[in-house]
Amino acid sequence: MVTTAEKRAFLNTIKPFVIAAWSTSKVLPSVTAAQAGLESGWGTSALAKAPNYNLFGVKATGSEPYVTMPTQEWGSGGYYTVYAKFRTYDSWEDCIAKRADFFLGTEWRKNNYRYVIGETNYKKATQALKDAGYATDPNYATSLNRVIEQIGLYSWDSEIDKSEYEETVTSNVEKMIEWFELRRGKVRYSMAYRYGPNYYDCSSAVFNAMIYAGIRPKGSFIGNTETLYSLEGSLLIPISFSEVRRGDIFVAGVKGGSANEFGHTGVYYGNNQIIHCNYADNGISVTGIAGRTGSPVHWYRIKGATVSKPRDTTSTVEEVKPIGIESVNDGIDYIDSEALINLLGIQGGTQEFSVSDAKDLKKQAEEWMEQQLLSIYQFDLEATDLALINQDYSELKLFNTYLVSNPLLPINAKMRVVRRTYSLTNPAIKKLTFGSRFPTSTEYALDLAKNRNIDYRLNVLNRNLQNLQNVVTNATASILGG
Repeated sequence: MVTTAEKRAFLNTIKPFVIAAWSTSKVLPSVTAAQAGLESGWGTSALAKAPNYNLFGVKATGSEPYVTMPTQEWGSGGYYTVYAKFRTYDSWEDCIAKRADFFLGTEWRKNNYRYVIGETNYKKATQALKDAGYATDPNYATSLNRVIEQIGLYSWDSEIDKSEYEETVTSNVEKMIEWFELRRGKVRYSMAYRYGPNYYDCSSAVFNAMIYAGIRPKGSFIGNTETLYSLEGSLLIPISFSEVRRGDIFVAGVKGGSANEFGHTGVYYGNNQIIHCNYADNGISVTGIAGRTGSPVHWYRIKGATVSKPRDTTSTVEEVKPIGIESVNDGIDYIDSEALINLLGIQGGTQEFSVSDAKDLKKQAEEWMEQQLLSIYQFDLEATDLALINQDYSELKLFNTYLVSNPLLPINAKMRVVRRTYSLTNPAIKKLTFGSRFPTSTEYALDLAKNRNIDYRLNVLNRNLQNLQNVVTNATASILGG
């Protein structure tokens, strides 16, 4: 039985080693120390003592030095004993220093332990170890947490320098944005040929950017918006729009029904702008957020990008002062829209934008006003109208965006098909409603269900009409034949 004094002596010995190991392995000192204590019997096991110095039960691979020893493994029938080759080290310091080799030595391990590496919450790190199959003991994470909390090992985690990791995360996020910027205006949008290098759709662009940045391993699956939703809580951490910052990801569409044209995704670029591969611009572009993300929209931060250095309370915080547009707007601190005034009358209001330059502020304000004007306009086109401009009603899909030109309003902008109307009494009457407002999730679900029901009823009606026509044809043939 190891005494409390022996445990404390062991921990005092390895403390500087596990704190130093963070810089290479990016595994929390509290977790490393708890693992070392539990797996080595607090330094008393034969494997942990000289000349082996193996604190973690690491198995040997290839030509690594080893010793063969019995060990307990967990299986369907409980614990059982096996003989295995275990790695040997020069000292405990050497063993802990080479911890990074275990977690980062191969691409497979980097990927397998990606939720352990860099995790700054010890409970999440221990659970990630268990989920990654590090140990066969089903209670492994619970055992580690108990040791960390009973001894107070979590206090060691405050002694590490996270600045290097912060820079790595920031670099990865910037690399992801770099992928988009390198292809901006050079690739085209396609859902059919989405795997590059000349065509991408919104989600394949995001996945390729994450792989390029090292956020996801090379060769990993190129998914869609539903795949991104499935990463919620593991790779993507939900955040509110008020928390959004450069490098965060948005995913839009009803969960469970966002695939194909029913969803959208991209990356927050800063200053209320997003960078995304989109149908409207036929490629990668930087646009404003309003009317371009899709709906309902969810915002996420890539796991690890929340890491920040401890706040320096002695430093002074520069006050952020609001700016206006007077200096670039003839001394006037507001803008107006004659078209909106004619439609709605004079109405006042304030809109805030996260910019530091007055010209940028005015530009975004004007774009926002234009978007409000577009959101008012909705107009209908019947199938016969579409035929006059060589457009096929059946090819214009619900919720897709098309370039609409209407000099009477005037409008020359990309607008959405927000409604498809059928007449059940007269199937020849078909109408499309164009607008710019994205549907809410409830509206989307109702419209989708309604259109599916109408499509079904139209098919039934067409079959009945065909059957009736066949009856008439047969009757005519009988009469003529008689």
